[in-house]
Amino acid sequence: MRRTRTRLALAVFGAALAMTMAFAATASARSLGYDIWNLSSETLKVSGVDGSTNPPGETPVFEEGPGKAPAPSVGELLRPGEHMHIELERPIGGAERIAKIVFAPVVAGPGQYSFYALLRTQSETVCERRPGSSQQCEASGDTIHYLDPPGHKYEIDSNDIIGQRKAITELCDQANSCKFHPEIEGKERTSARVVGTPLEACQLPSGTKLGYKDGVDTTNSFGVKVEASASFFELFKSGIALTYGHKRTESEEFSQEVDLEVPEFHIGWVTDRAPVIRDTGKYTLTLGNT
Repeated sequence: MRRTRTRLALAVFGAALAMTMAFAATASARSLGYDIWNLSSETLKVSGVDGSTNPPGETPVFEEGPGKAPAPSVGELLRPGEHMHIELERPIGGAERIAKIVFAPVVAGPGQYSFYALLRTQSETVCERRPGSSQQCEASGDTIHYLDPPGHKYEIDSNDIIGQRKAITELCDQANSCKFHPEIEGKERTSARVVGTPLEACQLPSGTKLGYKDGVDTTNSFGVKVEASASFFELFKSGIALTYGHKRTESEEFSQEVDLEVPEFHIGWVTDRAPVIRDTGKYTLTLGNT
């Protein structure tokens, strides 16, 4: 069994551009992988773990072996935004493996639970919430989402760079809807920088033709590279096209030749300030009804 931990905040937030990292469940040829996401605002703990087979008698249920993580254990915490990855054995021609993992609030009375996940290698995955609970519990294929009640809205402030990065890079793939809504577009220039080699004129005037190229890439406000996810960049470009009717590319290259004349006893150089378009807006992630 392999376990991956991530932690983040759910969101509607201000950002210039963002990327997401894809999370792919990994499983060996003889096992099945499952992901359980806590997308609610409460910290949960594992209050029960039960593994069985149908027909009974075969072992193991959870993937075991050198380098493998242990099965989920009672008392283990699943914080808001974290997900738990679980591997069940799937031997060819063997019995069905069944795992029931119960999650409860950190402070819970006897027998109280939030939801339980029923993972089965030959049947559909099941997620059952506590009777009477208004929380949402969704099972789709090998993935379970546990969410707050319908209608909840969370907002990450534009100054919360870490929260923005985590929400976009770790949650966008899990969202039913992830979109960029541009609000402000402004034209700016980069800071001036020297291009080429400065020309020194000692005792006589000097001249040269300076040719150079400059490239400007698409960047964002919280340091995630465009190359991290082309698919997420498509969301950004789509939002720009719908709002302003024009396109965005990942990078632009500019070239130019400049005549540089320097009088005697002077040093001359050329500086470059590249044009930049800055788009500021909101990314919205819709997870169930949250």
